[in-house]
Amino acid sequence: MNFGQRIMDILKGLGVSYLDFCRRCGASHSTLNRWAGGQTPRVDYFVCACETLANIRGQTIDDVIQEMLWSVPEYKLAKKREQS
Repeated sequence: MNFGQRIMDILKGLGVSYLDFCRRCGASHSTLNRWAGGQTPRVDYFVCACETLANIRGQTIDDVIQEMLWSVPEYKLAKKREQS
């Protein structure tokens, strides 16, 4: 599951609308759609999205970043190389 799909899944489970998330995060709905389509967000959007999710879920940003990094293909590849 990619970053955007993961966000949409989390929001659905929490009953939070995509538009509300976008408003809180400062991203457009089309940006969230691009993420759901597989585009990896820029670092500033990644951090903002994680901060928004942390606030919605009542978690620390560190916990959310650690969770969401696993939805970024480049991170998964780097972790695989690290284990080799």
